[in-house]
Amino acid sequence: MRRKVKWGVLGVARIATNKVVPAMQGGVWSDVIAIASRGTGKARRAADALGIPKAYDSYDELLADPDVEAV
Repeated sequence: MRRKVKWGVLGVARIATNKVVPAMQGGVWSDVIAIASRGTGKARRAADALGIPKAYDSYDELLADPDVEAV
């Protein structure tokens, strides 16, 4: 049985928030569960806008999240 891969996205640039993340969210095998940015609050705003449950203000925090399977 196949299941969705739990993704984390590093960065909140327009290409990520307008193209990449929405495409991943529409995919059959991907689940975007986290997003990170180096700027304070940017990740939370992006996560809220995109319906992503986790937001981090550092890339290291996202990379340390044991729930994230791919970046």
